[in-house]
Amino acid sequence: MNKQAYLNAMGITRWTIRRPKLPVCTVLIDDDNTESQISEHPIFLSVLTFIGHSLGTCEFRTTEEKDDTIIWDLRRPKLEHALLRRVSRKSSNKQERLVSKPLWELEHSVEDKKALWQQISTLYPEQVLQFGQQLVREADSEEERSE
Repeated sequence: MNKQAYLNAMGITRWTIRRPKLPVCTVLIDDDNTESQISEHPIFLSVLTFIGHSLGTCEFRTTEEKDDTIIWDLRRPKLEHALLRRVSRKSSNKQERLVSKPLWELEHSVEDKKALWQQISTLYPEQVLQFGQQLVREADSEEERSE
């Protein structure tokens, strides 16, 4: 006799381990960038960790879809992207994702890194506050060691 059918006939429910699905976050990239190049880049990994996401919960796409939870737009500013960004900023009046140049351009531009940091501090103020408190504690412990 089939065990499952026997348990069903007796009205016994079986338990299963259910792991909660982690929310999937989308990172928008250009066609010529490969996921492996971006996912191994130190700037990408640092920002991702800082804003509280892990690489395992991210997916990389070249286009935006309706139900995507986009956390970072790393595409080159094309005319159609720039127009869409401008319209979405005006309509919501609040930015909801990080927007920067691709990592290869970002790593060589101090101004773009500053702009990214400003976006992070606007979108993720709790993480910035915790980071600041951690820096203060590290500075205090270094002063105690030097005395």
